[in-house]
Amino acid sequence: SNIKWFADEGLTNLLFTGNSYTPDVTAASVYTYYVTQTTNICSSDPKVVTLTINALPEVSVPDVFVCQYSDLSVSIQATGFEAGTLYYWDFDGDGTNDDTTSSMVQPVQYVFTQSGTFTAKVYVDQPAACDNFTNFSITVYAKPESPATADAEACSLNEIPDLIATGENVKWYSNADLTNLVYANDTFPTGLTSTGTYTYYVTQEINGCRSDADSASLTIIQSPEPPTGENLEICFGEPSPTLTATGSNIQWYADTELTELLFSSDEYNPQVSVVGTYQYYVTQTVGSCESEA
Repeated sequence: SNIKWFADEGLTNLLFTGNSYTPDVTAASVYTYYVTQTTNICSSDPKVVTLTINALPEVSVPDVFVCQYSDLSVSIQATGFEAGTLYYWDFDGDGTNDDTTSSMVQPVQYVFTQSGTFTAKVYVDQPAACDNFTNFSITVYAKPESPATADAEACSLNEIPDLIATGENVKWYSNADLTNLVYANDTFPTGLTSTGTYTYYVTQEINGCRSDADSASLTIIQSPEPPTGENLEICFGEPSPTLTATGSNIQWYADTELTELLFSSDEYNPQVSVVGTYQYYVTQTVGSCESEA
């Protein structure tokens, strides 16, 4: 009865009188109190009562940046946690546990399907010592669209075009698994000359996030051989002869650069009568490819 609480062993600093005493302390420390009771006029020896406030574990997680649809990997920056401590993760801030790990540095397999910034939380649950939690930010960058590209086609005698894609940090790969990088730029000069169809896979990267690949094919078509024909010779005064070439889609030109088209047919009568030597250049076209003359 008549309980008294003192701050010192000499019982000179009375803190409270009553059975229950709530100390006004919050800092982590060990607090010692001396409690007596008085019956009639006699006081008991003091009873030592200690209050221990354990420090919360300091825990922090650096802000995280991740690509949409990619595995998330985070780690806690802290030391001194007890063996057997568990870590409960709420990544998208919806208040539900998304994963539980037993290591501060264990990658957490969690995939964001939406882009944006999320306030995440990790709760540290120690077997005996105090628990704590911390919030941290996760920025999820949107997965970019595949870059825009197009197939290209050329005849083997013509200039082989570059493959072109429109995007950021464009990369070209020779395989669909995207393990063999062959070029990094919007415009890809393949350097190819042999006939065939060559397929490449092109991606773009924005904020370090790679898009799915789109494919672009370069087709080099074999140009046909020149058509066959014979030179003719006549005497002055004879009718102008008809020149003949054997091939497909025959074209007759007046110049070696094949810029002045004279006639389109297997047979061509130049209608000349003056003495001289007249030279013509004849090609054939198969599909979209024109031969040399």
